[in-house]
Amino acid sequence: MFISGFGCNSDERLENHLQALNKINPNISTEKWEVFDGFVDEQEEHFELEKHKADTSYLLSFSYFPTPDKYIVDGFSQSFIAKGHYHELSILDNDTMYHYFSTTEIELNKSKMLSLGDQCFIVGKYYYLYLNGWLSEQQMKYFDLHKDSLTKVRGDELADLPGTE
Repeated sequence: MFISGFGCNSDERLENHLQALNKINPNISTEKWEVFDGFVDEQEEHFELEKHKADTSYLLSFSYFPTPDKYIVDGFSQSFIAKGHYHELSILDNDTMYHYFSTTEIELNKSKMLSLGDQCFIVGKYYYLYLNGWLSEQQMKYFDLHKDSLTKVRGDELADLPGTE
């Protein structure tokens, strides 16, 4: 897919970025990614990629800043179906940021949108809510202040974060 600003050497540029990201995080492979969104300007190169391998789908979103030669991975997630249940997990810097599974069985090869009620979190429910903008402004501020501990909270039956009034 051609994206404005990528130019004719975009495949080589993407390959170089993926090799650098693989050195930072070996979970990010370098093969068979498809670009579905992105942009390049003088300050930043941003890519959103996806790939499918067997029964697992992967999404990767990252930015590269030439000055000071820095990468920021915005998101790296994988999803799959195991024993009839949809699983999704997000990995950042070798830490599992969230992992949930569907509480209802779904059939293979059938697309189904999951509502929050369909999900059971193993870890990272607060992070997932934050990432998807499902917290109030006050709750987001609270999360920002305490994210080091809140991202490690395990379980699904969690109290609301302060700031719901």
